[in-house]
Amino acid sequence: MTDTTSPWGLRGDPALLVEAARRLRLGIEKGVYRSQPPGEYAMFGIARLLDAIALSMRVDGRTHTGVVSAANEVAQHVLKYVLPTDTGLTEQDSS
Repeated sequence: MTDTTSPWGLRGDPALLVEAARRLRLGIEKGVYRSQPPGEYAMFGIARLLDAIALSMRVDGRTHTGVVSAANEVAQHVLKYVLPTDTGLTEQDSS
C-alpha cells in the first residue's frame, strides 16, 4: 500500500481532493449555492467525483494522470475561490 500522508508529486495529493470535497459539502450545508448556477446538485456531484478520485489514488494508484491532474486543478480552484474560509459565511449571512 502506498503512503498517503504526503503529496504524490506529479500524481497529485488525495488529501487536497478530499479537503476540496469537504468544503463543497460545507457550502451545500450552508446554502451557499442555492442562488448561484450551477447550484447544489452540481457542487455535490463535483464533491463526489473528487472523493472518488482520491479514493482511487489511495487504493491502487492506477488513476490516469490526466484525471489526477484535472482533479487537482478543480480542487485547487475550489480551495482558492469557492470557499476561501472554513465556513464561507458569517453569522449574519446564515440568518
